[in-house]
Amino acid sequence: MSKSTPNLFRKLDHNKAPETGRKKTGLRYSGKIRLLIFIGTVLACTFFFSFHFNDNSNKLQEFNTVVGSTWTNKDVVASFTFPVNKDYKLYKEEAKEAYDLSPDIFIVKEGSQKEYKDVLNAMFANLTAIIDDSIDVSETSSVFFTDEAKLKFTKLPKSQQSRESKLIIKSMHKLMNRIYKTGFIDISADDLKTDKIILRQMPNTEAVYSSAQLVDPGTFSATAMSFLMPGLSKHSLPIVEEIIAKLNFPNLIHSESLTEEFANLSENSVAKTESIFQKGKVIVVRGQIVDDETINILKSYDKSKFNFRGSVYSYTLILGNFGHVTLIFYVLVLYLYFMRKKIFYDNTKLMILSSILVFVSAMAWATIEISPKLPLEYFVLIPSMAMLVAIIYDSRTAFYMIVLMSFYTAGIRGNDFDSALTMFITAVLAAYTVRDIQNRTQIFRSIFYILIGFTLTIVSIGLERSADFMTIVNRLIVGGANSIVSPLFTFGVLILLEKYSNVTTDLKLQEYDKLDHPLLIKLKELAPGTYQHTLALASLSENCARAIGANPLLTKVGTYFHDIGKMQKAEYFVENQLNMDNKHDQLTPRKSAEIIRSHVSAGMKLAKEYKLPERISNFIPMHHGTTLIKHFYAKALEEAEVKDKVVNESDFRYPGTKPHNKETAILMICDAAEAVSRLLSDDKEKYEKVISQNIQDRITDGQFDECKITMKDLKIIKDTCIANMAGVSHKRVEYKEIPKNNKNNK
Repeated sequence: MSKSTPNLFRKLDHNKAPETGRKKTGLRYSGKIRLLIFIGTVLACTFFFSFHFNDNSNKLQEFNTVVGSTWTNKDVVASFTFPVNKDYKLYKEEAKEAYDLSPDIFIVKEGSQKEYKDVLNAMFANLTAIIDDSIDVSETSSVFFTDEAKLKFTKLPKSQQSRESKLIIKSMHKLMNRIYKTGFIDISADDLKTDKIILRQMPNTEAVYSSAQLVDPGTFSATAMSFLMPGLSKHSLPIVEEIIAKLNFPNLIHSESLTEEFANLSENSVAKTESIFQKGKVIVVRGQIVDDETINILKSYDKSKFNFRGSVYSYTLILGNFGHVTLIFYVLVLYLYFMRKKIFYDNTKLMILSSILVFVSAMAWATIEISPKLPLEYFVLIPSMAMLVAIIYDSRTAFYMIVLMSFYTAGIRGNDFDSALTMFITAVLAAYTVRDIQNRTQIFRSIFYILIGFTLTIVSIGLERSADFMTIVNRLIVGGANSIVSPLFTFGVLILLEKYSNVTTDLKLQEYDKLDHPLLIKLKELAPGTYQHTLALASLSENCARAIGANPLLTKVGTYFHDIGKMQKAEYFVENQLNMDNKHDQLTPRKSAEIIRSHVSAGMKLAKEYKLPERISNFIPMHHGTTLIKHFYAKALEEAEVKDKVVNESDFRYPGTKPHNKETAILMICDAAEAVSRLLSDDKEKYEKVISQNIQDRITDGQFDECKITMKDLKIIKDTCIANMAGVSHKRVEYKEIPKNNKNNK
C-alpha cells in the first residue's frame, strides 16, 4: 500500500478536485450569468469609487488624516501653485448668509400717482358739493363718505368747512408726493429681509432705498394722520380717515422672481477660495500635529490635482478606479476558483457574495455623500456581512471577503486606513463568534466581541495619531451602535435568506436535529431495522466528523435522512428482515440490485416532497456515491459463468453522485463500518482489516475524488469507527447466580 500512497494523495488533493461533480445546467450554473455577475459587481463598485455628488466629497485621495493627529508620512511640498479652498462648512454658512441677507427687489408701478390724484380730486369735488349744500347730508348718494362722517363735518361753520377741506386736499397732495419720493411699498416692511431694498428701474438701472424711510400699507394711515392732524378740528377727522383709506396706492411693487434671482446670484458670488498657495512651499512636515488649516490646504491640493488634469471625472481616473476594483475582486475570483469551486460555479451563492460587496461599497460611498458630523464610516456594516458569510459559507471565505470589503471601503473613502483597519479587525472577531454557531442567543457574544474590536482599534489608532478626545469618543459611539446593529441585521437577513432561497445555515439544521420529523416517524413505523441502523450510524458519523474537524451537526442530521427511501420497500433490506425469508432469493441479481438502487431515487423523491434542504438531501445519493453493489454483482458473475452471459457492471452501481464534502464521505465510510460491525463485533482485528480494505476500495474506485478529504482524515475516521465498535461491543461480566440451596435463604 505504501507504493500507492503518493498516487492516493494526488487523487485526494482538494485543491485540484472538481467540486462541481456532474455538470449542471440552467441559469444557476450558467457561465454567461456568472460573467455578468462579475462584470456587474466590478462596474457597480467602480461607480462608488469614481463618482461623488456632494461638494464636500473631495476626500483626501493621498493624504487621509484627521484633526489633531500626527503627520506620519513624508513631507508634502506643493508641486504647483493652487488656490486654497475655504472650509466647506464655512463656505456653506457664508453662502447661506449671502442668500438670506440679499435685499428684496421692487419695481416701479407706473400710474400710481394718477390713480391717487383721480380719487383725491373726486373726493374733493364730493366734499365741495356737501359744503355747497348741493348734496343733502341725509342722502346716501355720496360714494366716498359715510353719513356719520358727513354729519360731523357739517357741524363746522361753512367758512371753516371750506378752509379745512382745502387744507386737507392740499396736505394730501403734499404728503403723497413725499411718500412716493421715499417709497410706498406693497408689502409689510416687517417682511423685508434686510434694512434696504433695491428698486429695479428698467432696463438696467437700480436704486437703493432704506427701509426706515419706506411706507407700507400698514403704516400709511398712521403716517398720513400724523401729517394732517395739526390744524384740523376733530369734526374733520372722520372725513380725513376715509380719504386716507381710499388713497392706498403703493408705487413700489415687490417682485418674487427678481428677489429670488438676486438671492441666488448673491449666494453664487461668495468666494470658494480664501488664498493662493505658492509652488515649492511646504504644506506639512513629518511629525507635525495636523490642524484644520493644514487639512484644508491638503484637500485643496488634492482637488487641484484633479482639476489640473481637466476633470474630476476624467477617463483616466475612471479607468484607474476600474483597474483598482478589478484587481481586488480578482483575488476573490482566484480563491473561489481554486478553493471553493462549489461557490464559483453556483451563481446563487456567487450573487450573494457580489451583493454583499456592492452593499458595503454603497455604504462606504454614502458616508461621504451624507457628510455628517459623526464619523459614519464606522457604521459600515462590514462586521455584519462577515458574520453572514461565515454562517452561510465558511470562515475562510469570510476572511477573504473581509479583506475585500476593507480594501473597498478604504479606496472609496480615499485611502482611509484608519476605518479600514478598524473594520478589518472587528469583522475578523465578528466572523469568529459565529464560526461554530449553534443558536441565535450567540448574538450577545457577537455584540460583545464586535464592541471589543471597535474599542481596542479606535483607541489604539487614536492614540497613535494623537487624535483629540472627542474624535475618539465620537468614533466609539458610532462603533458601539454598529456592534449592536450588525448582529441584529445579520440574523434578520439570515431569516429572509432561509425563507426565500435554498441557503441552509447550521441554525436551520438545528430544526432537523429532532427525531419527531414526519419522515423519521414514518421510517420508524415502516422500516424499524433501518431506523435503528440510522440512529447508531448518526452517533458514529457525528463522532467521526468531530474528530476530523468536519461539521458534526450537518453529518448527524444528514445521516438521519440518508436512508428514508428504504421505507418504500423495507422488506428487501436485510436489517428489516426479521422472522421472514430473504425476498432476494426469489429474484435475479440484476433485479435485486435494481431494488437496492431504487432507495436512492425514492429517497430523493421523498426529500423533494417534504422540502428537505439541499444540504441534507445531498446525503441520500452521496452516501453510496457510484459504488458497486458487490454482493449481487458477484452473484451475477457466478450465474453468468454457468449461463455464458455478459454482465454489465453499470447495472450494479449506485447512480451517485459521489461525495462532495467531508460530511458525506464520512457517512459513506461509516455506513459500511456500522454494517460490518454487526457481523464482526467480536473480532476487532478482522473488523479493522475489513474497514481498511473498504476505505482502500473506495479510494481506488474514485469515490473521494470530488471532496476535500485527506489520507489523515481517512485514518482518523477509521480509528474512530474501531474505537466506537469496541465501546459498543465490549464484553460484559458474567454475573454468578445465587445457589438455590443457600442456607441463608429463608
